Amino acid sequence: MTEPTRPTDTISGDRPVLLWRPDSDASRVEQSLDQAARFLEAPADTVAAAIDNGELLGGWFVDWAVNAA
Repeated sequence: MTEPTRPTDTISGDRPVLLWRPDSDASRVEQSLDQAARFLEAPADTVAAAIDNGELLGGWFVDWAVNAA
């Protein structure tokens, strides 16, 4: 049996990322995974893992933002 693979768009970095601080309700949207990683001062794969696992990263909740296009 083979391991499932992640969808390409999950790690592509081409999707906007929503960041939200649950302790203050501050929020922001970064236009790519790479920009979110720079803001959070974390590797992009760490940010993607936090999104996939529903974890806080540096006090921020991270998720894929709804693309308004």
